[in-house]
Amino acid sequence: MPAAVFAELLHEDAQGAVRDWTANLPPWISTQQNVGGAMDGMEKLQAGEQAAILLAQSMAADMILLDEKSARRVAVQRGMRITGALGLLGEAAVLGSIRHAVNSRISHAFPNQ
Repeated sequence: MPAAVFAELLHEDAQGAVRDWTANLPPWISTQQNVGGAMDGMEKLQAGEQAAILLAQSMAADMILLDEKSARRVAVQRGMRITGALGLLGEAAVLGSIRHAVNSRISHAFPNQ
């Protein structure tokens, strides 16, 4: 998770449950420094969405989790495969747990991790 997303999840405007979860991230989620890159087409996205797309590109991720329509559009234009929260929950239902679904996505996106 990029630092910008981490900051958004801890912001006072985020729901309390989200802030609590973020303050105690599970060990399989790591926070990464924001990376630079081409900002073409991302000017209207929020900082977290920009950082997530740039980080995923820098890591050559197989897929990125995005829900905002404008961010999804930019990611697709950059040749990225996307899924959203509903896609992840659907996979969790098939696999029997959210942890298995997330771990499956992580192992496919980052096979060397």
